[in-house]
Amino acid sequence: MTINAQQAAQQPLNTDNDKVARVRDLLAPASNPAQLWVLILDRDSYQSPLVVPIDERPAIPDPAVIDSLLTALGAVAREQLGKGCQAMFVLERLGSFGITAKDHCWAAALQGACDRAAIPCAGTFLLSPGGVSPVAP
Repeated sequence: MTINAQQAAQQPLNTDNDKVARVRDLLAPASNPAQLWVLILDRDSYQSPLVVPIDERPAIPDPAVIDSLLTALGAVAREQLGKGCQAMFVLERLGSFGITAKDHCWAAALQGACDRAAIPCAGTFLLSPGGVSPVAP
């Protein structure tokens, strides 16, 4: 099933199950070996039309690059949605469905960047050929 922008704006993402379903509806199946997706949610957990694909994600996150990304995205998101907007991340990769140490490393780096940029993190999710799953930092 796919979802359009109007439908996405009408269904809040309040739980991990809601977010897993949204990632599946928007992005599955996984086809990119190393991509980071950033979805912006408003303060009430409704998805905005702002979806940012970042191609060629390195195996290990660079904190300075991630901080710059979150600072820029935070400014745009706050301008469009006001205070309280949230960032949700999807780590797309090929390979096994199991969450790896590198996936956890990315989730921790993204959570840290959100904390430093004062943007609530709505979660990090893995999209692989096996499906979608939340990734704990």
